[in-house]
Amino acid sequence: MSVPAEDVYKVIEQLSPSDRKTVYDLAQFLGARHQTVVRAWRDIDAQEPDAEPVNPEEAAQLRDPEFVSWEPESQNHGI
Repeated sequence: MSVPAEDVYKVIEQLSPSDRKTVYDLAQFLGARHQTVVRAWRDIDAQEPDAEPVNPEEAAQLRDPEFVSWEPESQNHGI
């Protein structure tokens, strides 16, 4: 869910100075975490493909519809 920056500013303006500091610290943490995630995915994407064949357990996971896919999550992070 996207929130317009103006709405965020309105909420922050209503906070006490100590709560604003908390929000600021959290925003800095989230920004740093995002950069770390993006960098990690770029490093993974830059690697050469694995030539090792899929083992039987991995093959079963690929056929299992309940197996977790990271595709939606990677799209959420712009990767």
